[in-house]
Amino acid sequence: MGCPDQGPGPPVVLIDFDADPATKRLRGRVAAVAVGFLVALAGGAVWLGSSSIPASPASREKLVASAPASARSGTFVPSRPDPGSPPSATSPPVRTTRPTVAPPPPRPPARVARPRLEPGLLSVNAIPWGSVYLDGQRIGNTPQSDRTVAPGRHRLRVEREGYRPYDRVIDVASGQRLRITDITLVER
Repeated sequence: MGCPDQGPGPPVVLIDFDADPATKRLRGRVAAVAVGFLVALAGGAVWLGSSSIPASPASREKLVASAPASARSGTFVPSRPDPGSPPSATSPPVRTTRPTVAPPPPRPPARVARPRLEPGLLSVNAIPWGSVYLDGQRIGNTPQSDRTVAPGRHRLRVEREGYRPYDRVIDVASGQRLRITDITLVER
């Protein structure tokens, strides 16, 4: 260490790496206050967010109508009457009707996609041969094989001079192959 002649030597600085217990407590308190403040702030934000949703006019009317007369007048009266007592004659009637709301404008009818109909095939034969008419139009003589026909109801007629005509209404389904080959024309 220093020489006795020279006086005390340079000052010795000791660094204490242990935290001061008072500082530790102060930091803990500051952290607790900050957390409490954040929780209160978040709760207030949630409350404001949920209470700022505007109520519909109908619900406001129900709230006003269902509030006790004392709440509207400003005087304090207990809100729950004694269960054994009869209902108060001074309480206002509760409005139970709904407000009138104009119906939405009518929508145009939705377009229904019709399935694509395929034509049917018609084959006709008669003994003896005859003239074939489909819906009043002559299409030729028998036999007729695989004639393209629109789906639906049609009138089929086979006639020959000197014979009674064969007349029948047929239904042709989409894509159907219809064969009418059992026609026998009868003499008059």
